[in-house]
Amino acid sequence: MNYFRASFSLLIFSLLTYCASTPVIQGEKQLIEKSHSAKPNWVTDIPKETEKMIYSVGVRTDSPSLDGGETDARMNAARKILERFFGLKTTIEYQKLRKSFETNYLDQMKATGGGEIFGTKTKAVYWEKYEVKSPDKITYSYDIWVLLEVKVDDIIKALDKMEKRRREFVGLARSMLSGLSENICNPEPLREISEYQNSLSEFEGDAEVNAILLQLGEKQREIESCVKSIALYISEKNLGEEESGFIKNMIVDVLKKYSFHIKELNSNPEAENDLYPLGKKERVSYLLTVDVDTVRSNEKSGYFVFAYAKGKMVLKEISTGKTILTAGVNEKAAGTEISKAGSGALKIAAKVLSQKLEDTIKNMW
Repeated sequence: MNYFRASFSLLIFSLLTYCASTPVIQGEKQLIEKSHSAKPNWVTDIPKETEKMIYSVGVRTDSPSLDGGETDARMNAARKILERFFGLKTTIEYQKLRKSFETNYLDQMKATGGGEIFGTKTKAVYWEKYEVKSPDKITYSYDIWVLLEVKVDDIIKALDKMEKRRREFVGLARSMLSGLSENICNPEPLREISEYQNSLSEFEGDAEVNAILLQLGEKQREIESCVKSIALYISEKNLGEEESGFIKNMIVDVLKKYSFHIKELNSNPEAENDLYPLGKKERVSYLLTVDVDTVRSNEKSGYFVFAYAKGKMVLKEISTGKTILTAGVNEKAAGTEISKAGSGALKIAAKVLSQKLEDTIKNMW
């Protein structure tokens, strides 16, 4: 009796030891749930297309979420539809629109989720949920299949509508370009040019559209070379001595940021009080003058002395003589030497003036 009891105990111990030491297979997957009792036939046998309908099955495996995986599978099916459709409908007009239509089609498919777009709708969805075991954790993943059904006539209608819009934009842009005046310093067409560039960019890749975009870009640069042209005079001194360009560098950076064509001047044309000769000679639309110098302050604080950067910046429109911006500065800084204090004050003045200039340009353009 004791023999059998000992043998039975040994058997139980061996089984427990074996179970405890049996390793978990890395990445082992086990099916734990599915949307249908049996996998639908369409998963492996796609419905045959007709003259009116195209079908496509998209797949996403090992998705961490059901919703995200369904979206990925739907997009996978949509791309197959596009390949199939444009493989069948090989007219030149449709091929010209292919890139634009595909981008628009896929963007809207993703945005609308399972909703119908361009005659495309989700016919059916099948998914399987798996438990994935690893030595230290258990995770879950999904394999998803999506069946899309597409009405061919609806895609053709969408393409025809897009082609009509393309022809309309091309015609309007050509009409606008032919009607532009000889006065290239008129900024009014810039906004309209930008609007047509945005509208036609949808069809970029089409030869006719690319030619129009090229003409629009050339005209835009031609106008901006005059409209966004500026004569610049800067006098930046520290206690009467020429400084290293704190103000100039920051002002020029702002002007370049907004694509201004800069003509630097060696003297201040405002001294002559007549801007017309400057505009005619230099072919510029604006004049920006900056005159800043530092002065010593009687203030002291231990080893530190103080200086002020004082002056003003003026922006004028040359054709009208109108003053667009006047900005004064009176900025204080400290230093162990008066020249260092002056340099510090100029750096502060540079930040103040460049920010005021940028704010003004934003409002102008």
